[in-house]
Amino acid sequence: VRANYSLPKVDTFVTQFVTKYRSSKFSLDNEEGYDELLHRLLLLRKKGLRLPRYTNNEGESIWEKFYYGIHKYFLYDPDDTYIDKLLHDLGTKEIVRVEQKEGGTQIKLIATFDDDGQALLKPMRYGREQETLPDHFYFTDYERHNAEIAAFHLDRLLGFHRVPPTIGRLLNISSDIQQTCDSKLAKTFFVSPAGNLCFHGSCSYYCDSSHPVCGHPMMLEVSLAAFLPPVHMAKRKTWRNPWKRSYSKHRKA
Repeated sequence: VRANYSLPKVDTFVTQFVTKYRSSKFSLDNEEGYDELLHRLLLLRKKGLRLPRYTNNEGESIWEKFYYGIHKYFLYDPDDTYIDKLLHDLGTKEIVRVEQKEGGTQIKLIATFDDDGQALLKPMRYGREQETLPDHFYFTDYERHNAEIAAFHLDRLLGFHRVPPTIGRLLNISSDIQQTCDSKLAKTFFVSPAGNLCFHGSCSYYCDSSHPVCGHPMMLEVSLAAFLPPVHMAKRKTWRNPWKRSYSKHRKA
């Protein structure tokens, strides 16, 4: 008996979908493990073309190997061993230069490593257990550095492989950031009344001495997301995000 809140057209669509899904090569066998499913789907999935500049160039550095592995439909193949090496390098390579990334509403830094690789650095603003106040709009909240890390791992678990490799890392603000940054960012460093080394940079929101990024007293947890190839090596096309959020108190996203 059809439930009194269902619609005949929807019922028909669901029935047709279930029938086609069960006969599809993408359907999940009840006895099949999730890892087995992801591996099978990976074999069925089309890779698409590589980036033209890397078609015949596997590269020597771990960054070049990452760029070589980028295809039309995903950023990396989970079976490629260089991804684990890239994650290791993101977490251990010496940072030789730091500069603030232009644009955006909150502070983000560009970290350059001793092998010329680069990553987007987002600092930890407050603990994972701290929640946004119920009466605050989402755009008045700090960006969460660990959201970048979680997005990478969730993307891997779901088998999409479209989020840049991202890791968490503990940095010394003095040696890893203050001593390697440009003069513009260096001018925003100070020692807080609690004795912690802090900085605030320049941006639209939360970049002043009332909203600093502070160490404990020198150590700071950050996320580091591997940069994509430079524009001259991989041309971009830009589309407006249909789910782009609004920063207005009166207009929905």
